[in-house]
Formats: sequence, structure tokens, C-alpha cells
Amino acid sequence: MLISLKDITKVYPDGAHGYQALKGVSFNVEEGDFLSIMGPSGCGKSTLLSILGLLDQATSGSYSLDGREVARLDDSERTHARLHKIGFVFQSFNLLPRFTSEENVALPMRYKGGQPYKEIKARAKELLTSVGLGHKVHRTPLQLSGGERQRVAIARALANTPRLILADEPTGNLDTKSSAEIVALLKELNDKGLALIVVTHDPNVAAMAKHVIRMRDGLIVEGAA
Repeated sequence: MLISLKDITKVYPDGAHGYQALKGVSFNVEEGDFLSIMGPSGCGKSTLLSILGLLDQATSGSYSLDGREVARLDDSERTHARLHKIGFVFQSFNLLPRFTSEENVALPMRYKGGQPYKEIKARAKELLTSVGLGHKVHRTPLQLSGGERQRVAIARALANTPRLILADEPTGNLDTKSSAEIVALLKELNDKGLALIVVTHDPNVAAMAKHVIRMRDGLIVEGAA
């Protein structure tokens, strides 16, 4: 089991009682799974993704990642898990505008350390080639289309050979053609055995998933996997 969530809650300070963003979320994710999370804005999807990505911590409940209880990890262990096991893809791409595609993809590998920069550059170029951008390794984000920027972001997410990709509205800022290309790329990655958890409003993304969870008001209302 790659991920096991049991009764996850998240309460943010807000007045006397706080704001409860998650109200007891439970589901499992197997190796190589493809899970889509859908629901209206404000239902807790992004909060859940932040907890899954070890960017935030649950208020209560149990989160097990690759057999280890996340609450028991210290800061260095959480950072290690993020760098080695999880890749992130965001709606707004989150690319550094002055860096080339190659430099953006190289960043996670540089943070991880332990590799000569020559090898990091070669790996970055290899990843960009795998997403169809081998001819644009020296372009900056401003010189790329929205779909190409998202391809760079996906290549960056793959840099440290993660077992899980977390994607937050990966087609949200793209036109129809680019969205279809990104959906196909995500499906291809999953077919190769990479686990995906995707927050989306896009029915085409959801249609590719093996499981679909629908959320409302901090709860799963349909399809816990």
C-alpha cells in the first residue's frame, strides 16, 4: 500500500472554533494507482493535496506513506520523502521565469544532491525529450506555450524518480488541445506504473483515472478508493 488515510481532519484557526477544512477523510492508494479528486471550490481538495504532499500536517487522523506513519517523521525525514517519493505538478506551473527549461527540471536534483551537475543536465535533457521538448531545453517559460510549460513542470516532477505524482488542476490553465495532450501524457506515465493523484474539474482527466473521489464540505461523498 502506497498511501493509507484514516479519518484525516484539518482545522485552521479562525475565530472561537476554527475552520474545519477536512472532516474525516479516509481512502487508500495502491502502487501504480490513478486517483482523481473532484468537487466544488472550497470543498477541501487542495488542503488534502497539501497534506498528501507533506506540505501541511493533518490536525488528527492517520496518514501512512509507503508503510510509515507521517506524523512520526521529523522535518528532515519529511523533506527526504518529498524529494525522493513525491513529484508535484501545479495549475500555475510554478516554473522560475529566468531559468531555462533544463534549469527548471534540474532544480529538484540539485536540491537532492549527490550527483555531478553534468549528470543532472543530462537527466534534465532526457526528461524534457521524454515529454516532447528535447528541442526546447534552452527556452525560458516566457518562450513556451501553456501546454509546453506544463510539460516542463511534469518533467521536473519526474526528476528524482518519484513513486507518486500529485497534480493540482494540471489542465486548468490550458486550452482544449493542450489539455488533451497533458491528459494523454499523464495516462502514459500511469501506464508505466507511476501512481497519480490529481485534483481536477476536468471530466477528461477524471475519465482516465482508475478511481474518482468526489468531495463536498470537507468530506468524501462518493467513491472512496
